[in-house]
Amino acid sequence: MHSERNWLSDSFLRKLHTVDVKALFDVGHRIRFATGVSLTTQGEATPSVRVVLSGAVKVFRLAQPESTPMLVNLGGPGELLGVEAVLLRKQSHTGHVASIPTECLVINQSTFRNFVDDRPPVKDVLLAIMAKQLTLREVALAFATHNVRRRLLAFLARLQFVYGKDSLRGTELDLGLSHGDLAAAVGASEASVATVLAELKQEQVLSTGYKKIYVKQDLRKLLRKPEAPNTPARPPAQV
Repeated sequence: MHSERNWLSDSFLRKLHTVDVKALFDVGHRIRFATGVSLTTQGEATPSVRVVLSGAVKVFRLAQPESTPMLVNLGGPGELLGVEAVLLRKQSHTGHVASIPTECLVINQSTFRNFVDDRPPVKDVLLAIMAKQLTLREVALAFATHNVRRRLLAFLARLQFVYGKDSLRGTELDLGLSHGDLAAAVGASEASVATVLAELKQEQVLSTGYKKIYVKQDLRKLLRKPEAPNTPARPPAQV
């Protein structure tokens, strides 16, 4: 059993034909990763392709060896990790860490390239998936000049749309993300993120549990509202 019901609706595995899914599982092997375990390190010479079967994977990128890692993406059930490095025959440009207990289908570089080359429908799906990921990253970059609140709302809106699950407390985001991870995703300090989260809780936009977020409103609609202008500085008192 491949647990298709857990695969995200717009993921790589979900888009493949059943015969191609079976063939992919035949050439790969399953590996389980505990929370916090590294799947791939940035700069790894010959990274394998990993297809997330369950759990969630954080994708990090270091701009410089001494810089703070940036959380650039997440991988959920059915999604593909590391394919860019394999197709370009380059070293891995990102690092992958299990955010919660995760199982992946791991496929050797050359095996995956041959698999895609031999199956034109798979190549079409792969191109469509990569084009969508590029679009989502460009949408995220468009918020880079906004304040921390807007950047965080944009990031959470994407998570709500892609990974959210209905629950009694709202849309559940059970992705194992800490305040530090959220800060790394939006390029802000943990203190700034904590402040915004406290504001959003007070406004009944969301609530939180241990590394879980429950979203109570449609964040995409919230983002369509104009951004509040910065409060002008109060003029000095006249004496």
